[in-house]
Amino acid sequence: MAVHFPDKARGIAVYCGLESEDDFMTEKTRTEFLEIGEVAVRLDQHPDDIGTAPQHEPFTDTDRNVLTEKCLSCDALYFVAYSRTYGTGRTFADLTDQLQLRLEEDHSSGRKHRSVIPLRWFESTRKRSREQKP
Repeated sequence: MAVHFPDKARGIAVYCGLESEDDFMTEKTRTEFLEIGEVAVRLDQHPDDIGTAPQHEPFTDTDRNVLTEKCLSCDALYFVAYSRTYGTGRTFADLTDQLQLRLEEDHSSGRKHRSVIPLRWFESTRKRSREQKP
């Protein structure tokens, strides 16, 4: 049995349910990112928290290899993606800088990293000024 909890205000759909009858004590969740903005998706996801961005294309290099970014504290591995339909006006460097700031916030707050992290351009509190870069 699976239950679908759409959260259209945040652009995320969460599916909660049982993967099999053997897992009747463990609740699994699957998160789909449905917004048109940029997103970071974790590559080494925990089996209980699966996230996808099906309408997004990852940043790649000239040889079509997916570009990734590691958390500087715990080595969690993410790729950054943009909408296939609308593209992006932001660079990979700007988005990964915002991702690193979000990951630092998780560590300082004692939270575990999520599988899907929206990288919204309008969140001014989650941007470093150019002079403050380490």
